[in-house]
Amino acid sequence: MDIHNIKKEQWNEFHKINKYVTNSSINEIFGYHQLEIPTNKLVLDIGVGRGDFIKNLSKYNTMIGVDVSQDALEVVKPFCKDTCLSEKLNELEGVDLAMCHLVMQHNHEYEVTRIINDVNINHDGIFSFQFASLNPNKTILSELIMNDVNNSMLYFYSQKKMESIVGNTNKKLINVIGPIWFAAPYNFEWFIFRVINR
Repeated sequence: MDIHNIKKEQWNEFHKINKYVTNSSINEIFGYHQLEIPTNKLVLDIGVGRGDFIKNLSKYNTMIGVDVSQDALEVVKPFCKDTCLSEKLNELEGVDLAMCHLVMQHNHEYEVTRIINDVNINHDGIFSFQFASLNPNKTILSELIMNDVNNSMLYFYSQKKMESIVGNTNKKLINVIGPIWFAAPYNFEWFIFRVINR
């Protein structure tokens, strides 16, 4: 079984038991990403969660949803111009804005690289994504988090490492937000990277 099918099975199960699946509001996400909520744009959401982000943003924009879970995509389909599984991300049309929140930290470096490369943004479009990082001076991971790391459900990237990953893609980094510290039980930081086409 290939990695995409393994991930599909995992995330379909997580959606059933409501594990790792979030439902962040558009105000919360755009606040973290320090972006104005757009209107009349073609917006791509990578990792649709429970779907509220797409449902609410679709009132003002045309939405495309991408996820590794077909079950997740079924929830947002009525609110989207198009949906597709993550493995076919590179087949989508160019978008004005691509958002990826609480996704990169669940993916190995090769998958993070693929996602960044495969996002098709228009000439003046941007791709904004969040990732989690460990601060060696502050981080003491709880047993809960260590279990997720050991089970390959959490991947941490330093700012420098993510800069290196982006540097080996077809995108270039234009803005860094963070670190944003999250205290116990998480004890890690978030960064937001904004990238454009090279």
